[in-house]
Amino acid sequence: MDKQKLILPVSILFGFLILGTFIYISQVNKQNSIEKQQRVQLQEEKQQQDLKNTIEELKLKQENCKSLSSGVMKKWNNVMGVTYDNDFWKECVVTYTDTETGEVNTSPLSAMKDSNK
Repeated sequence: MDKQKLILPVSILFGFLILGTFIYISQVNKQNSIEKQQRVQLQEEKQQQDLKNTIEELKLKQENCKSLSSGVMKKWNNVMGVTYDNDFWKECVVTYTDTETGEVNTSPLSAMKDSNK
């Protein structure tokens, strides 16, 4: 008789234990999912900020090159323009017409030398 009286409370206890374990695991998974989503969101925001910073830096370099453009054009009459080259030279480049061949060339601004000096 004592065993039959214990079966119901023990069954209820095991039921609550199983239910509690299930709820706990669900909450842990939910928290891990939220944290993962936040990490992904922060990483995306960082990538967007890095891209924005890179674009702003390139714009600033381009503006600096453009500000040099008028002085270079006054110094050499064959200069077509000055722009920032981010791919090959990573500096301001001058596009000019070769006075001897008539070909259009590009050269880094730092390599341009005044022939009168």
